[in-house]
Amino acid sequence: MTAFAQRPSPNRRPREVGETIRLIVLHATYMADDEAALQRLTDPATQVSCHYYLDRYGHTVQLVQEADVAWHAGQSRWTFPNGETLEGLNAYSLSIELGNAGPFGKTYPDGPPAHLEQAPNWAEAEPFTEAQYTTLATLLRDLMVRHQLKIEAIVAHSAIAPARKTDPGPHFDWVKLHTLLLA
Repeated sequence: MTAFAQRPSPNRRPREVGETIRLIVLHATYMADDEAALQRLTDPATQVSCHYYLDRYGHTVQLVQEADVAWHAGQSRWTFPNGETLEGLNAYSLSIELGNAGPFGKTYPDGPPAHLEQAPNWAEAEPFTEAQYTTLATLLRDLMVRHQLKIEAIVAHSAIAPARKTDPGPHFDWVKLHTLLLA
């Protein structure tokens, strides 16, 4: 495993017996500034965090150790191809936040109010960077090997909480990511 810059978040808890890692959830911050996003993810008042943060330059910061549960998914649910359904996915996943303003960063630099997330203007979305895709693919390959996960275990926040979340958004290029993963 690669050593990453560390910026510990207090927004975590120990992973309990039986809480095995079964998914990797991809997020986008929808914030205009990487430092502001990192401050939010490490502020105890927000009660949100992630395992890894990838800034726009492809630098990786680890906020929560994989042995701990990060608070990233909120009310969430996933049904596996075999029909098994899990709820409360923080306990069964790793999380990766991608620094990206999405369709809101210019208007809401600290992220959109929750009620606006369901009405985005995707034509205004900030593109994800090549450095982010490259770093993300490298990180995901490592996580998949170490946790014995298949590519199908990589999901969007919007897929596990569709009534509440839109990230990482339609401007995230899943085809590019899968091509990099399979290269």
